[in-house]
Amino acid sequence: MKVNAMLLRSLSLLSGLIVTICLSQEVRADGFKITSASLAPANVKIQCGDAAVFTLTLKGEEMIGESHAHQLRYSVIQVADNAVLIKKVAFAVRGDGSGKWEEEQTFTIQCTNDCILKGTNGMGAKAAEIFVLIETDLGKEAGKSNKVAVECVSAPEPATMLLLGTGLGGVAIKVRKRFKSRKSR
Repeated sequence: MKVNAMLLRSLSLLSGLIVTICLSQEVRADGFKITSASLAPANVKIQCGDAAVFTLTLKGEEMIGESHAHQLRYSVIQVADNAVLIKKVAFAVRGDGSGKWEEEQTFTIQCTNDCILKGTNGMGAKAAEIFVLIETDLGKEAGKSNKVAVECVSAPEPATMLLLGTGLGGVAIKVRKRFKSRKSR
């Protein structure tokens, strides 16, 4: 009887240790984990009133032979103040049984006419660094992407460009006249 109790206690401690190790390495019981999360493009300048499309590329591993869907969700977050621009978009990842998987998700960030970054969930600043937080279906963090700089920029007005062009044309004419007068001497 004592041997059974000691064996049961040892197994209980061992299973607790295994669960702790799996949770600390963010590997689920089915062996699923994200090995890389890459956000592109980097250093994006969006014209006011326009939008930019971003691609989140996820790569990961699961147990060989597994091919069931893993439910995940992502949120796009502004680094400075943790403002959520896009909130908890759900998607599924399915491996092919080889032990490796890859998934791409795209999303759009808009730049309003007032030159403020805007996602489907909220507004941000004129310029910000953003990243993508990936969570499991149970709300546990599964990974983060790299940080990307995004900025709203205003295009110069046509009248400003006309004024600049006229000024440069005037300078060119003046320089040419001066050059001709020196040549004729």
